[in-house]
Amino acid sequence: MTDTRVTSNKNVEVRLGVETAIANIDAATEAEINALVPARAAMRWDQFDLNVQASSMDEDPTLEDEAGAQMRALLQFGGTASFLTPKPGDTGIIKQIHDLVIVPHSKLVVAIRGVLPISTPAEAGQVWNLYRVITDAETHERADTGYSFKVNFRPLGQAGINAIVPSSPATSVTLTPVGGSTATIGKPLCLNALYEGNDITVGAQYTSSDDAVLEPLPHGWAIPKTAGTASITATYPGSAPGTPLSITVS
Repeated sequence: MTDTRVTSNKNVEVRLGVETAIANIDAATEAEINALVPARAAMRWDQFDLNVQASSMDEDPTLEDEAGAQMRALLQFGGTASFLTPKPGDTGIIKQIHDLVIVPHSKLVVAIRGVLPISTPAEAGQVWNLYRVITDAETHERADTGYSFKVNFRPLGQAGINAIVPSSPATSVTLTPVGGSTATIGKPLCLNALYEGNDITVGAQYTSSDDAVLEPLPHGWAIPKTAGTASITATYPGSAPGTPLSITVS
């Protein structure tokens, strides 16, 4: 069997910018991500662990307002990064990253992409993890090869996990049924959703024209309830409105 694994060396891109550089953390554009400062050349990669952290709860919590609308609770995320200390007079990437993160309580956005070479610019269809963070005070370190400093990143409130870069103009989600466009009452219907070449069956937002006939559930399933016809639409952050998928239930 051909080995298709991709090594992490030179294939994990990290970019930093001020917190306001990304307007929508779930649908960051090509221009927004490419405008961030590439940080790999200024980092000690062996001390980088910014990531989503495990929840101590059995289920993802939800918050509900007085009107009954629900939203997902904030993700737990954060971590540490170690950066090289710039030399006096340095004006390059090392100095630019230093100036972004060195002041405590700086509000930043961190964008991370794997698999592709770090020289590849952000493009539509790519998958990025984006985090809004705030910095702690730095600690300085001295090693045989030079000086560095370490910064803790604390969650600022939002993270876009596996966020897909949208096209401009926006494209829609392609929704297809597994097994045909007819369904039987009580027998779950499986759906398949594609967006920008990515399978988003788990992650798309589904709506039905008539929940009494066909009720869509998260993770790409729909429950046929009563005889009739209903249309299901799938969307994703940054996508254009999709073509409704008509399903006949009997």
